[in-house]
Amino acid sequence: MLSNAERKLINSIYDRLYYIGERKGWGNPVKNMLAMNTADEKQHRGNDRARFNCTITEAAKYFTVKHILDGATERHAVKDILHIRLSCYHGEAIATEWKSEIDAVISADDRAAFSLLDYVKMIE
Repeated sequence: MLSNAERKLINSIYDRLYYIGERKGWGNPVKNMLAMNTADEKQHRGNDRARFNCTITEAAKYFTVKHILDGATERHAVKDILHIRLSCYHGEAIATEWKSEIDAVISADDRAAFSLLDYVKMIE
């Protein structure tokens, strides 16, 4: 189950990332990623939404943050699109384009705390 501290961490990091892309123009890529992850989460849950212990938006924010933070270290090949979410590519692009801005607003402690989160435990 998603604890209040975990929820606060996800929202805090998401809020800091949200404004990075917005300052650069061309729409907001973090907001676009949230929309992609929201649609993916709705599809994943189908008609069985009651058994999940976090909201669709909370899960979508988790994956948005995760894909951006993972994008700083992971590199995907084109063929990987067959096996991973499209938002992984967006996260990698955002992490590459705005690396210094992300590093300035996300501390190593927040990254470490976020890396301990587990989606499966969040939804149980």
